[in-house]
Amino acid sequence: SYPLINYNVYSSVAAVWLLYFLVRALGWPRWKDFFLSGIVSGVTVLFLQTKGLPLSMTSLGLIFGFTETPLKFRWKYGWAFLAGFLVMLLFPLFRWSPSTLYNNLIVAPWSGSYLEHTFHASGIAVVGGIMIVFMTLMTVARKDRSFLILTFFQIALFLSHLHLVDYPHLMINIFPFILCLAAIADERLNAVRAPVVRKLAPVLFFLPLLYVVAMFSIRNVRGDNIYTTECYQKKPDSILSLDVLRSAEYVYFGPFMMGMYFELRKPNPFPQANMLVCSKDCLKETLRIFKSVKPKFAFLHYGMVQRFHYNEHNPVDQYIQKYYRWCGDYQPSGITIYARDECPA
Repeated sequence: SYPLINYNVYSSVAAVWLLYFLVRALGWPRWKDFFLSGIVSGVTVLFLQTKGLPLSMTSLGLIFGFTETPLKFRWKYGWAFLAGFLVMLLFPLFRWSPSTLYNNLIVAPWSGSYLEHTFHASGIAVVGGIMIVFMTLMTVARKDRSFLILTFFQIALFLSHLHLVDYPHLMINIFPFILCLAAIADERLNAVRAPVVRKLAPVLFFLPLLYVVAMFSIRNVRGDNIYTTECYQKKPDSILSLDVLRSAEYVYFGPFMMGMYFELRKPNPFPQANMLVCSKDCLKETLRIFKSVKPKFAFLHYGMVQRFHYNEHNPVDQYIQKYYRWCGDYQPSGITIYARDECPA
């Protein structure tokens, strides 16, 4: 099945680069690195505001608080960071109008109460807290500025998803903690006198990691069908072929499958791809456009949004269920496919 790659993952990739340039800039202050840090910080904000803004503020705090230069230079480095930050935030204006950006980045999340769609797993919250305490203790014990930067970043990342504390969101936001463990392991290995152990230990650590990554990659290899898991390969008659989808001008994905438009290179004519934050006016406009473009297929996946108490009895979903042909519930994904005309063979 398709991996859950969305704005959370993209923003975390940008955050990794932000941490890299910031650590380099704070260690060896250069205008270029502060400017690049600002650019990557802006990218993080564009992908996910609730993550990008805390990281941007944390970065500015680190620039003013931990750069080993006179205050006047810190101000200049801070302005270099802000310059890169603003350049990246202004860049989308070359592609979209200010009103489009304002509606998608500000109006839609707030009017749809994005932060109210919460889910908290107390066990995951405790694990995240333990990680931060551990990093804080390591920072105090070592009095190392690099550890301090990692700890502040980890705190900012944890705060950025307090409205949604679960296993996937924690895992894609703990790279500072992983770097902290790697630094500690490196110290321990350097203290080992046997050269064979020093060379073999990293290999033993990375091989299982590479194996896991490879297995996920192989599982998600794109084929001629949407789904390539073993379950679907055993039932080729229940697979919706990509050729069938390519023939459709419009396809609807909801309520929380925004990435599928990108994955399948399909245009999204609707005002909001994340139906969790679609207000009453947004739902009315979505239904109007839906009736106008008449998507050939509609994909609904309620399993992904069940924990958010998503209201299935909204105008858009009810219209699909009433006027579209039900083609089946595809397991184990839990996706229900509807067709405007005939179901795919």
